[in-house]
Amino acid sequence: MNKYLIAVVIIVFLVDLGLQLYTNKKRNDLLNTLSTYLAKKDYASFDQLMNEDKTRRLIPAFNLAYLKLNEAMMKEDEEEIKKAFGAFNMRMNNAQKMALYKQGFYFYVGIEDKEKA
Repeated sequence: MNKYLIAVVIIVFLVDLGLQLYTNKKRNDLLNTLSTYLAKKDYASFDQLMNEDKTRRLIPAFNLAYLKLNEAMMKEDEEEIKKAFGAFNMRMNNAQKMALYKQGFYFYVGIEDKEKA
């Protein structure tokens, strides 16, 4: 009986590990594709992929919002940038807060809004 239980535990562990590796690969491939679209300034393809269900399932909310902020900054659309900053209504760790604060600081210094900077 113990041999079967050990075999089942090992199989469950291996299946879980395989699923995690598969999900991580899919997430990394998706992030690489999104980054490529941004680098090429292919905003239509970027937006289309960002709006797909699989993107929202695989990429955490902070990362999605940060990618949209980067897109707005690359477009240099001040209203879209301000809207993108408003989309960060999720819980963030200290590293995420710091990255967002730096982006905000440099943006608002650049448009000479000292109060917000």
